[in-house]
Amino acid sequence: MLRDIQTGVLAKLREAYSAEPHSVRAYMHYLPSFWWAHIHFSALTCPNLGVTTSVGKAILLDDIIDNLERDSSFFANANLTICVGEKDPLYPRLEQGGFLQTTSS
Repeated sequence: MLRDIQTGVLAKLREAYSAEPHSVRAYMHYLPSFWWAHIHFSALTCPNLGVTTSVGKAILLDDIIDNLERDSSFFANANLTICVGEKDPLYPRLEQGGFLQTTSS
């Protein structure tokens, strides 16, 4: 399903905007950025691309597809690192559950 979405969207972007697949980055957001997973397709020339795809906030769609093709239960068993700030509403819940790793200065 994800590969079909990727192929279809890249074809539409090529048709509508002449965007070649190698000039587009596809990635998914997950916790804590959003409470539901969703896919973005962004031009590599987008000035804010690095902010929205930083480690702990996004996974490249190609990596997700590759992991699922190798092992369909990959994400059911995977540990995913996320970045949560102290002001995030999720922070106290993670703290209460003992799920936070803190670093000392």
